[in-house]
Amino acid sequence: MVKDTLNSVLENFKERTKNPFLGTLVVVWIVHNWRLVYSLFYFDSKLALDKRLSYIEQYFSEIPFYLNLLHVFLFTILILSVTYLFLGVSRFISDF
Repeated sequence: MVKDTLNSVLENFKERTKNPFLGTLVVVWIVHNWRLVYSLFYFDSKLALDKRLSYIEQYFSEIPFYLNLLHVFLFTILILSVTYLFLGVSRFISDF
């Protein structure tokens, strides 16, 4: 019973990670918010937790989270569209 449930969860995870939209979305979000990602990994060790949290709050106060996410979604859709367009053009060229 537990083994079947675990296998089902693992299959679902594998299926989700193969989705090109989600992978592109994560990469675009990391590139779009590179300063935040960089600062999360390279905070000064002497910096207190409340100062770290205030930095993150300040980062998202400049541009609201939902607008940031909207930009990321739009860039992701644009990148996927251009990628599939180039794939179509390359198949057309190779068939020609």
